Amino acid sequence: MLTIFRYLFILVLLAAAGCSSDSPKTQVPDQEQETDGTQDGGTDSGEDDNDGQTPSVAERISGLTDLVDRISTEETYTLTDNVSATELHYTTPDGSPIAMFVFEAKLAGGVTVTQTTPYDEGPGNGLQRVTEQALEVDAENAMILGGTNADFFMSQSYQPQGVFHHKGHAVKTTFASSPSRPRSFFYITRTGLARTAPASEYAEISASNQIYEACGGGPVLVSEGEAIQTPDPDDLSTEPRTCVGATEDGKTVYLMVIDGRQETYSVGMDFSDMAKVMEALGCWSAINLDGGGSSTFYIRTDTSDASFSDEDRFEILNSPSDGQERAVWNGLAIIQRR
Repeated sequence: MLTIFRYLFILVLLAAAGCSSDSPKTQVPDQEQETDGTQDGGTDSGEDDNDGQTPSVAERISGLTDLVDRISTEETYTLTDNVSATELHYTTPDGSPIAMFVFEAKLAGGVTVTQTTPYDEGPGNGLQRVTEQALEVDAENAMILGGTNADFFMSQSYQPQGVFHHKGHAVKTTFASSPSRPRSFFYITRTGLARTAPASEYAEISASNQIYEACGGGPVLVSEGEAIQTPDPDDLSTEPRTCVGATEDGKTVYLMVIDGRQETYSVGMDFSDMAKVMEALGCWSAINLDGGGSSTFYIRTDTSDASFSDEDRFEILNSPSDGQERAVWNGLAIIQRR
């Protein structure tokens, strides 16, 4: 199984010299690590026990999948000790270009994942770009480090197609039946762990009162550490994509955007290949989110206290296929509570 080879591969990389990623582009002042972890949806305290070098995104994707022919560039941005963003450009064996953007967020030291909504007002209040949604809620005690778009949405009613829990409140508890697609959800527990699950498990998980944040999604990509071969038999297309996954212990979240519909820059990805990538990154479970022109990946360019007066403190790294950032219903944001 690929899962076994993954761990062997990573052990070899950790023993090898010179496997660190590019120098960080964004520096963050040292911050005291939080230890209480559960208040207001905070994270478990958990220590970072990785004293060695972590294989880069490029090393994991090229070493554990058959998707990469040649790496063009890889750049990693260090946002905090626990959060990084990687921009990777490569060509596939058939010569197609791919632009990939990946957040790796360890849920420790006050880091967690929350949701943003238009004007911070929840369902039914229109659409807004996720960088603008982030400006609505970014605060000194909860600094947004970066994020992506999230659930599919109804453009007429301004409602998410999936479930929506926010700050411990179950705001929407149903999944849309139309348009027809596999449904799933990503959630953060009240103890600060990250999980994904198919829609069929929502009722039981919700009834246990463990959900603090929940965001709907599409097909399941990875289940119990294994990539799903055909996540959606009715959708085999190559498109811009956004997805989210979590490690088995629930303490690391991966958010990924693949650009597409731009033939000389990035052609996009189908669900099967995206599942392979999320497994290679280390996800125990992963789901697809809204894609196409909605796919957006942004990072914070300034983490100083002075940055809160800068309206341009968020930078979009990817190239949305609309040619500009699209207004959407909600976003997933990586924040650090301070």
